[in-house]
Amino acid sequence: MAIIRHNYSFSFTEHEVNREINIFLNPDVKPTCRNTAKSDVLKIYKRERENLKRALKLVPVKICLTSYLWKSSTTDEYMVLIAHYIDVNWKLQIRVLCFSHTPPPRRGKILAKRLFNILKEWGIEKKVFTITLDNASYNDTLVNSFKKNPSFRSSLPCSGEFFHVHCGTHFLNLIVQEGLKIIEHGVHNIHESVTYVRGNDTRKLRCAECL
Repeated sequence: MAIIRHNYSFSFTEHEVNREINIFLNPDVKPTCRNTAKSDVLKIYKRERENLKRALKLVPVKICLTSYLWKSSTTDEYMVLIAHYIDVNWKLQIRVLCFSHTPPPRRGKILAKRLFNILKEWGIEKKVFTITLDNASYNDTLVNSFKKNPSFRSSLPCSGEFFHVHCGTHFLNLIVQEGLKIIEHGVHNIHESVTYVRGNDTRKLRCAECL
């Protein structure tokens, strides 16, 4: 659980001090290797996944989705699918259903097919209310593909009129980026000025005298 919660590597179980702590707490403990830790983490994942799957089947209301493509530092892209719903205790729940590698091509119809298969896998293809997407052009094709699917369209409220929700934060980010372009030159000059002043102690003293 420490590996999962704190994003430790599996080799954490083999660290010398960690094993010393375990032995101090229980001299009869058997050391765990990284392979065993990996196996245990996968078992926990599968158990929690089945628990969530059962919980989603019991959700009495429609489920809202959020999906986007996420690019890693190695430029590999991953599809993220998140479910938002109100549970039986009237509490908002947010759960990540999918985080999977998505190699090219990433066209709308292909992404729609992949998303639909994920929904079927979770057993919630008949419970969807809305899906929030960014402003990428392929998402329009994705939404149209969903609406044209007879088995999916029939379960959408109001014939899917409210199915597609445009991501507000994406629009806000575009506005901010355009604003930054206007002040980009000024920010660059300030950055260069600070770099110059901090270059040596004499400049720092002269700057302090001016202040």
